[in-house]
Amino acid sequence: MGLKRWIYVQPNLEAVEEMRRTITEQIPDISQLVVRILQGRGCTAGEALALLQDGLPLPDPYQMVDMEKAVERIRQGIEEEERIAVYGDYDCDGVTATALLCGYLESNGADVMPYIPTREDGYGLNKAAIRYLSDMGITLLITVDNGISAAAEIDYAKELGMDVVVTDHHQPPEELPRAAAVVDPHRKDCPSQSHELAGVGVAFQLARALEEDETGELLEYYGMLAAIGTVADVVPLVKANRTIVRRGLQQIGCEPSAGIAALMEKAGLSGKPVTSASIAYGLAPRINAAGRIGDAGVALQLLTTDDYDTASALAEQVEEANRLRRELEQKVMADVIAMFQQTPSLLHQRATLLEGEGWHHGVIGIAASRLVERSGKPCILVSREPDGTGRGSGRSVEGFSMINAVAACSQRLSRFGGHPMAAGMTVEQGGFEEFRNSFLEFAAQNYQEMPVLSVHVDAVLTQEDLNLETIRSLSALEPFGMGNEAPVFAVQEAVIGGVYPISEGKHIRLRLQQGETEYQAVYFGMTAEQFPFHPGDKVDALVAVEVGQYNGQERLSIKVREMRLSQLDQEGWISGQLLYEKLCRKEKITPQEAERAAPTRDETAVVYRFLREQNQWRGSEELLYARLCGRFQPGSGFQFCKMRVALMALLELGLIQRDGRKKTISVPAASGKVDLMSAGVLQRIRSMAGGPAAAGQGNGGM
Repeated sequence: MGLKRWIYVQPNLEAVEEMRRTITEQIPDISQLVVRILQGRGCTAGEALALLQDGLPLPDPYQMVDMEKAVERIRQGIEEEERIAVYGDYDCDGVTATALLCGYLESNGADVMPYIPTREDGYGLNKAAIRYLSDMGITLLITVDNGISAAAEIDYAKELGMDVVVTDHHQPPEELPRAAAVVDPHRKDCPSQSHELAGVGVAFQLARALEEDETGELLEYYGMLAAIGTVADVVPLVKANRTIVRRGLQQIGCEPSAGIAALMEKAGLSGKPVTSASIAYGLAPRINAAGRIGDAGVALQLLTTDDYDTASALAEQVEEANRLRRELEQKVMADVIAMFQQTPSLLHQRATLLEGEGWHHGVIGIAASRLVERSGKPCILVSREPDGTGRGSGRSVEGFSMINAVAACSQRLSRFGGHPMAAGMTVEQGGFEEFRNSFLEFAAQNYQEMPVLSVHVDAVLTQEDLNLETIRSLSALEPFGMGNEAPVFAVQEAVIGGVYPISEGKHIRLRLQQGETEYQAVYFGMTAEQFPFHPGDKVDALVAVEVGQYNGQERLSIKVREMRLSQLDQEGWISGQLLYEKLCRKEKITPQEAERAAPTRDETAVVYRFLREQNQWRGSEELLYARLCGRFQPGSGFQFCKMRVALMALLELGLIQRDGRKKTISVPAASGKVDLMSAGVLQRIRSMAGGPAAAGQGNGGM
């Protein structure tokens, strides 16, 4: 597992109680745990009440600049029986926005057709599509989830006799396109406070304006589509988005449309509670897969059909695209792992930048996200096309702006865009290596120490928290999403009492004990053979907790996300790994860093004796370090880099043997006394720290 810093929120209990007293005046049954979470996230009492109370009114759609112009032009098109096209996008937000606006216009008698480009066509308006729509007799074009940066394409549409109404939610350029109306809450001259809306949210506000819907009644008809697109686009689930998603989830749970019901069945969600997670991990990936791998038009038909048999057949096509998406993603991941095995030095770079031939560009963004989670580092994957150009997708970690880095290294990019956490780019023919080197140089010059992936822990669960009533109260925080993430909890110093395989060995159930409290937790995707801990180990774990059903009875459901030995020195691990990677990159280090990197004779001996006791060690370096932390006093200065260097020295001296394929370390029978400090790797690092240099190069790999 890659580097990851667990950041614990330290609650101000006095402030928690004060906030709770204020909130209970309007919400009497609020739990202390809910208030701890909100206070830890920086909410004031007023902000907490706004988040917790249902039924917040939707903003007036006419607050958005050009909404009146858009309504006037669209009404004219309906009255004069013009042919209208709604031009969407192939992701879930764009598909749901297209379905919503087409459905509304059609219900009002408009002659309307949807148009969604393929992924090969690329994002947004393109001239070939505009020419096709013109030939189809379209005179009014309405964009949803795109168009704000398509000035040249909109000018071309005007030349062909089309008017264009833009509705978008992306950041606009300095100069807006010359369209009949440009509705985007991010316009600098827009007073609307609807900046959080997804593309489907802006389309819904347009429908409300056309309907003169002051109270949000249209949510009864279009809430499901608006909720799915909003969750899928990972926009903040606050303000209007929170109202939209709450209402949509209720509708899906009560009476889903034929298409959504069929898709839920394929996703294994039928009969289960509908949450934002149901959309984010069940429905949205399947709708996105249709656009990534196949034809987004199939997903559009699925979301608009009223016939369940038709919906079931379309849902199977979407499911097949999702299966293919998983296969393609697995191929990319397998190729990446092979690259790491062939060139281990790639693992020590400040960021991961890899190029592969024939990687499907519809899945490289997902694969990049998985690599960030595994490595704890920013990642860019580029798929090399047959013509030698590359299409890339990048994901980042908090504290490292992906878009700033890409923009600073764009000499060999023909186009790029994105935001601090993600970016997309097109690499010129043969330009990947130059781009990669430039990116890594930017990282080295601007980040003395690279930020690592972090997870914010909302609360450390106490024995008093682990009861049905308290955990049930967390539902007040739903729906969860960006800006209101599902709480991450930690349990600390829990003793493992037992490990039990379940589901034919695919997962494990753990018996954990804290003081007098004993409880069960499930670790999905972890087998008993892979589980690196033993009964009696004291562990810290990140968990999700909810109320589940078992044999018709409510019970706590605790799911383990990650687990560590409680004795792990987190900062010693993180800073030590960063220093070790610096050594592996052969970068210049200071005498102080060299002192931190070089283990003493006694420290090296502790590592050796521990391995000898084990006979054969199998496990990650992180786990080995955690086990060794128990052999040193807190604050001793024994950090991860010292352990890695000690292993290099022991390997050089023949005192240990490593099997990279089996990931094991064994200790052969001793053949005589060996001076641990004679290892070349130790002498070289000591010389950097100002100690005596030594002859001989050894096998340190530096």
